[in-house]
Amino acid sequence: PAAAELVDETAINVAWNADYSNPEIYPEQSYAEDVTIEKVTYYAAEGKTIKWASKRMQFGGKPSFDTETYPGVTLPTGGARYATFKITKPGTIKVFFYSGGSSNTGRNASVVLETNVGGTKSAKTIHSADAPCSTSAADGLVELTVTKADLAGITEAAVVYLFSNNNTIQITQLGFEPAS
Repeated sequence: PAAAELVDETAINVAWNADYSNPEIYPEQSYAEDVTIEKVTYYAAEGKTIKWASKRMQFGGKPSFDTETYPGVTLPTGGARYATFKITKPGTIKVFFYSGGSSNTGRNASVVLETNVGGTKSAKTIHSADAPCSTSAADGLVELTVTKADLAGITEAAVVYLFSNNNTIQITQLGFEPAS
């Protein structure tokens, strides 16, 4: 018999795209505390704000990190300047990172997938590259595939982390398309 589908109402499991240009959903303002919009949690803190401006989300700096969280992977801690969302199905993550500056040197954009299989957590980096300076979709849009094998045996929703490990970056587009 087929395995039962994992259900998590807080996960994004239908085709979804953030419309950062819609001020009804993403008002142009700064946040000094965590905010969840359309099942994506954006982490912020006093003095470490995130904001929406000019139709994009701005982290305003890099997050804090502990020592290596998993072998070869370090995740943000301390609750500021990164974003997460959950998935329970394989599919394609679409994200447009933008450096927000005149140079992309030292403006790394990272995406990490964290899974839990029967109480054993692990993570893998699925994207790590300098964020482009251009706002051209041809330059900055990355499509990242999460496979059935990536999610095999998960006992809770997988968590997708988006962040820069060394400087501020911006996100102009974010979405998820489940595999058919």
